[in-house]
Amino acid sequence: AGTVLREMPFVLPIGKALVHGVIDALIDNTIIVDYKTGKPNPELEQHYADQLRLYAAALRNVTGNTPKQAVLWYADHGEVHTIDISEDSVGEVLVRAQKALMP
Repeated sequence: AGTVLREMPFVLPIGKALVHGVIDALIDNTIIVDYKTGKPNPELEQHYADQLRLYAAALRNVTGNTPKQAVLWYADHGEVHTIDISEDSVGEVLVRAQKALMP
């Protein structure tokens, strides 16, 4: 890897709300990495996937480009799960987030 940015704070406007977060790592401006501890939990995986899609939207908002890949890295088990961050999946999460944030 050429460049690894760690603990990247972001602000993502969604409707009238501002969503704040921190991206664990961004590799070469193309791969989002979210570190998890413990063993993979299928019940939480959808929540984590949506989280990574919001990270992708935040990066697109700042850079104009959507990252190519997003992964959950379960550090305790050495497992990597690739998450879909296609335009459709990111757009779907943004729509759901905007609905959830509406007064």
